[in-house]
Amino acid sequence: MRAYANYNKEVGFCQGMATIVAFLLIHCDEETTFWMMDTLVSGERFQLQGLWIAGFPTLMESFYIHEKLFRYHLPKLHKHFVSPCLS
Repeated sequence: MRAYANYNKEVGFCQGMATIVAFLLIHCDEETTFWMMDTLVSGERFQLQGLWIAGFPTLMESFYIHEKLFRYHLPKLHKHFVSPCLS
């Protein structure tokens, strides 16, 4: 992870990367894991960079979409979660 943080200075290190790196290391050697992370983060298909750059734009977009879907598909439960606690 330190090597990748030095390689991709825009992303650097983020604690949230550890789970993905750990999973990859279980199945691959270090160099393969490094290049797989690069493909996941910077590659055109997955573009996970927005999860870990400053401001977390992709993560915030995912939260926004999740909240809208939650409100649409489970309106009663959504209302329960957003209402202030009365106890």
